[in-house]
Order: sequence, then structure tokens, then C-alpha cells
Amino acid sequence: MTPDQLHRERRKHLAALRAEVRRLTSELKKKGARKIWLIGSLANGTANLFSDADMVAVMPSKLPFVERLRRLYMRLGPANVDLLVYTPEEYEGMRARPFLKHALKTAKLLHAKRP
Repeated sequence: MTPDQLHRERRKHLAALRAEVRRLTSELKKKGARKIWLIGSLANGTANLFSDADMVAVMPSKLPFVERLRRLYMRLGPANVDLLVYTPEEYEGMRARPFLKHALKTAKLLHAKRP
């Protein structure tokens, strides 16, 4: 593959990822998400041809974390997206932990529900 072909493939891949992020953002908003962030390489501009998209959302739920994610993945069918969905209470307890603290430093806020 030539450098030009690689560049075109990268652009197509990133455009598809961004479209999927828009779709998921819309669906999560409909399901009551209070906040949604894009994190990782797509958020900080370092994504490449092999990157996926990483998203974090905060939304109310009575389901345990793993069951909540399983149901959302089954309903939304995200393609090339890693999705973490925390309840507001989980988020408050997690936001000072190293993973989330680091991820949110360079995150792009996609949605914030007004109080």
C-alpha cells in the first residue's frame, strides 16, 4: 500500500469512528445519559488506522455494572467502540481514581445534561 493509500484508509477509518461516536452519543442521550465523554486517542488527536474509539458515560441505572454494559452493547451494537457507563454514584466514587482522572484530562465532553 502506498503512503497515499494509507492516508486515505486512515481518513476513512477515522470518519467511520467519528460517525459511530455521534450515533452512540445520540442513543445514550435518548437513554438518559447525563454526561458523555470521548476519551483516548480519538479525543486527543493521536488515533491511527488501528485505533478504536473510547467513551465514558454517566447515566442512572439499577443494574450492576457488567449487566448494564452487556445490555447496552446488545441494544446499541457499538462498532470499534469501547464504552464504559457508570451510574452517577459510581462516577462520584471513581472520578478521583487514576484511570478515570487521567482519561478525563484529555477527554472531549460530547454531552452534558443541564440540571
